[in-house]
Amino acid sequence: MRMGLRKTLLVAGLGAAAAYFLDPVSGRERRERLQVLIDGAMQKAPNLPLPIPMRSSGASAAKPRRSTKAASAATSGGASSS
Repeated sequence: MRMGLRKTLLVAGLGAAAAYFLDPVSGRERRERLQVLIDGAMQKAPNLPLPIPMRSSGASAAKPRRSTKAASAATSGGASSS
């Protein structure tokens, strides 16, 4: 039950933010003010390091994929049929 309430509040908050910024009357001005705030914050802290991209934890991230020829050669004992 707790997770359902949390999810509902998150969706409601995102919907309210979307309605606030996408409002046809005042939304453009609000988005411009937000952009000015973000630009000012970025200029005050220009030397912050960029976040390191996360590696996926799937099996494909652990081992690189082999090409189809290499995979078929590996399964047939390395002998080529050409």
